[in-house]
Amino acid sequence: MRLTYRLSLSLISGVAIISLAFAFFQTRADTQALQRDLESHAQLLAESLVRSVEPLVARHSNPELRRLVDRFKDREQIAGVLVYDPEGNPLAITSGLARRLGEDPAFTPKPGTSRSDSRFIKLGTGTIHMVTLPLRADDEKVIGALSLFHDASYIGLQTAAMWRRALASVSIQTLLIVAVTLIMLQWGVGRPLRRMANWLQEMRLGSGSQELDIPHQAEFEPLTREVTRMASSLTAARAAAENEARLRDLGESSWTPERLRVFVQTRLGGSRLFAVSNREPYEHTHRAGGIECSVPASGLVTAMEPILRACDGT
Repeated sequence: MRLTYRLSLSLISGVAIISLAFAFFQTRADTQALQRDLESHAQLLAESLVRSVEPLVARHSNPELRRLVDRFKDREQIAGVLVYDPEGNPLAITSGLARRLGEDPAFTPKPGTSRSDSRFIKLGTGTIHMVTLPLRADDEKVIGALSLFHDASYIGLQTAAMWRRALASVSIQTLLIVAVTLIMLQWGVGRPLRRMANWLQEMRLGSGSQELDIPHQAEFEPLTREVTRMASSLTAARAAAENEARLRDLGESSWTPERLRVFVQTRLGGSRLFAVSNREPYEHTHRAGGIECSVPASGLVTAMEPILRACDGT
């Protein structure tokens, strides 16, 4: 159960982190795309408006200039228009725009500036986009500047909406991935392990079959091999114990490797058993490819080697 919890937490954490990272980059890319679209739209609209404002500023037609900028009041995302003279003093401004902008110097162009400017500015009521273009006379002399303001708060609202959708999508994807993964693990790993545990229990109780009842996938091969060996050892030990019990019941005695080992250890009191002969139980011959080990034909070796192996002798 704890393994399932740890695995579930690991999957949820991993999938959530990766999904949130993708959602972050996707949301940021979408937000930047909205900002680029607004900048492009504002630039085109400001350039079109400059062509209409330049003659009015050149003729000092301030009443007509004020009527022109007031046309942009409450029009979609346009917050207003502000026209300056070469010294940076306002000539005309859309009604209500001055109250919204306040006296922030960031909205005032530098006197005599001849460069266009486009930026986002954060206000207390939201974010606003400003694009500023110079006004020129027929002789290319700078006669003022025009600033077009767009309410960019909708970008923040759309970004928040994208984040809500992304979080909902991440939550659903995480739950689905974790659920499918756990089901597959339960089906592909849990069931074979339960069958193996039941088989081992039956073997321990002496009622199991010799064939291991699990699928023969490559992933289970090392575990299957070791469990099979352990089950074989258990079966052999049980058979030896049964045989020993039967012989004792008949008043007979049978020497087994295990019984011999215990007998020698008891008699020697922990000392080692050495068998000394006029030659080794193995022959080592130097060949071109290295040292070759072989067992010679000897009755002594054949008789003594299994005894010494069983008694951990030398």
